[in-house]
Amino acid sequence: METTIKQKASGYLHELARFLHLDQRRLFYGVVAVLMLLPVAFLAFLAVNATMESMSIIAVLKAKPLIAALSIIAGLDMLVGYTLWMARQDILADRTTFRWVISAVVLSQLFVSNVLVAIAGTFALAFSGKQTVQHVKANVKVKLISAGLLGVYGLCLWLVMTLAQR
Repeated sequence: METTIKQKASGYLHELARFLHLDQRRLFYGVVAVLMLLPVAFLAFLAVNATMESMSIIAVLKAKPLIAALSIIAGLDMLVGYTLWMARQDILADRTTFRWVISAVVLSQLFVSNVLVAIAGTFALAFSGKQTVQHVKANVKVKLISAGLLGVYGLCLWLVMTLAQR
């Protein structure tokens, strides 16, 4: 019974992917787009919050340290999106490297409760099996950057948890 439901759900997802012409490259660009656009949405939230409290954005950041920590995370998201964009040829060259990097992005975004990027990354991982393994020598810099990314987002998680307990 469970396997039938899983097979039907998997079939529907693959049918949707085929209908939307989704492949690994397009899903990767979707993850990058979400990483680059979410900080813009956060900036809009920050501007609305400052307007509602009749304060400047800098004053809101000084008055609310949790929002300041979240703006650091938004800046990191923008930086990660740019880094992924610049290293896209190395990342998309091999399925193993792609899965390593996207897994690190998904895990780090789950650290800071960024569910939209985690969902986009999960879809990218789910549909990465269609790419053939090319056995390209994985760039060590890409893997080191993705591992460092986990550490930085771990520090952001610690910062947000510390500020939330105050």
